[in-house]
Amino acid sequence: MTPKTEPWYEYTMNETKTRHRMQLADIRFCQFQAYADPTKKEEITEELKHLPSAHTDADDNIRESHVDMLRANMLRIMGPAREYQAYMNELFSKCIRGLEDSISWNDTSSL
Repeated sequence: MTPKTEPWYEYTMNETKTRHRMQLADIRFCQFQAYADPTKKEEITEELKHLPSAHTDADDNIRESHVDMLRANMLRIMGPAREYQAYMNELFSKCIRGLEDSISWNDTSSL
C-alpha cells in the first residue's frame, strides 16, 4: 500500500526533479560542445533523449522544454558532422584501396 503524499510535497519533488534534469542537460550540452568526436556527441544526444522527466507524458509541461531545445541544437549540429564522418570514412577507404591495388601510378594521389 502506497501512502498518499501531500500535494505541496509532490509539487516540491516535481520541481526539484525538473531543476536537476535541466541542470544535468546543461552539463551534458557543455560536454557535447567540448567533444570533437562525433560518436561521443551522438552518445550524449541519445542520453538527453532518454533523460527521465518529473512529469507524465500526458502532462504537457513547458517547463522542461529547455532540455528538448538543447537536444534539438545537438541534432542540428550533428547532422553535418554525421555526413562529414561518413564522407571521410569513405574517402579514407578509397585511399587505402588505391594503395593496396596492383596499380602503382595512382598511389601518389592516395597519399
